[in-house]
Amino acid sequence: MTRSTSVQERYYLGLCRPKQVHEETIQELAQFDDEIMEYIKDFEYLDDKEKVDMIEYLDSYFKDSKESWFIDRKITPTCPDCSINIQSAGKQI
Repeated sequence: MTRSTSVQERYYLGLCRPKQVHEETIQELAQFDDEIMEYIKDFEYLDDKEKVDMIEYLDSYFKDSKESWFIDRKITPTCPDCSINIQSAGKQI
């Protein structure tokens, strides 16, 4: 019998954006924190263990995303085109 394991690592796979854009997006998503958690708690097709696992995973994201290091450590290193310089109004960001 094979035991399944859970992998809960996050990798940002979106486009590279200026840090300010990531900050604004994180803040916008944070506004829906409670609503997302309630949706998971009330979702009838998940068993209790799945709900707890999802909530813990999302809780850790919301906690980490408030930290000043989050974008530099969690988004930028896994950005698929991070070697490309992002230009804004002719200035390198």
